[in-house]
Amino acid sequence: MADLSTHFAGLKLKNPLVVGASPFSRNLELSRLLEDQGAAGIVMYSLFEEEVTNEQLATDHFLNVGTESQPEAQTYLVEPPVMEDKAERYMDQIRALKSALSIPVIASLNGFSKSGWVSLASRMEAAGADAVELNLYSVVTDPDVSSEQVVQGYLEMMRQVRSHTKLPLAIKISSHFKDLPRVLKLASETGVDGFVLFNRFLQPDIDIEKMTVNLKARLSTSDDLAQSIVWTAIVSPEIDKDIVVCSGVHTAQDVVKAVMAGGCAVTMVSELIKHGPRAVGKVLSDLNAWMDMHNYPDINSMRGAMARGRGEHSIAYERRNYMQALQSYNENLL
Repeated sequence: MADLSTHFAGLKLKNPLVVGASPFSRNLELSRLLEDQGAAGIVMYSLFEEEVTNEQLATDHFLNVGTESQPEAQTYLVEPPVMEDKAERYMDQIRALKSALSIPVIASLNGFSKSGWVSLASRMEAAGADAVELNLYSVVTDPDVSSEQVVQGYLEMMRQVRSHTKLPLAIKISSHFKDLPRVLKLASETGVDGFVLFNRFLQPDIDIEKMTVNLKARLSTSDDLAQSIVWTAIVSPEIDKDIVVCSGVHTAQDVVKAVMAGGCAVTMVSELIKHGPRAVGKVLSDLNAWMDMHNYPDINSMRGAMARGRGEHSIAYERRNYMQALQSYNENLL
């Protein structure tokens, strides 16, 4: 049986299969089942800074409304509805998961202000998280904001968070950045420990009969893996950081592709939503069987075997093979 041990942004893992950010982490029983099936770690659902801010503003409103309306009101506070701090509930869930599980618990944070990123990451560390995934999910719609401004803003945020926490930091990033290899290289110099490739942007659909926007998330398929695989193969030889492949991991073969491209681990969500926690056990069993059949004793011996710069296949990631790919369609049509 092959040795599946590996790492995620510096964390030691018993195998490369990590449960990605999802509602699974809200439920202790499901989280235990995932660990029992062999999951090597779990990424919590994302905490969005604006959710925390909006909740705090609502609390402030209820505490202050009416206090200036009449002289007697100076000593009167309107009774607010029962409200809890969303951030504190998140920290409570970190503590609960840490008590229930032996595998690493990785918090996930999506902020929009430097102070928010820093303060919430610090609270996650204090709550006992093993690492923090900084989820760079934002859609810049202002035409006067340049891509370089966006990049520099994120880099400064990474430096600030790094200076305020000792936890391993993984950056979950979109593939839509201009000059992606350069962005990853600059980010790696801020002191972060690894990257998760890639974040999936919400892609709303339009219901032309109801005149509404459909926000239902689409589950991935193995076909969605290609983009993450290509970029992992391109950047992994250039960046001395752990790379985790995300989006489109459903089978043991998908895990093999991710590792051969240079990935250290993968995250899985859609396959678990479709088939439940037992999917973890099946994928790991199939992975072991595949590695034994192909004489790979451990993950490390397989990692990067198909990355750019490793043998003749490396040119497949370059521009000159674009024509060959198109010609393959021509051959099939003629």
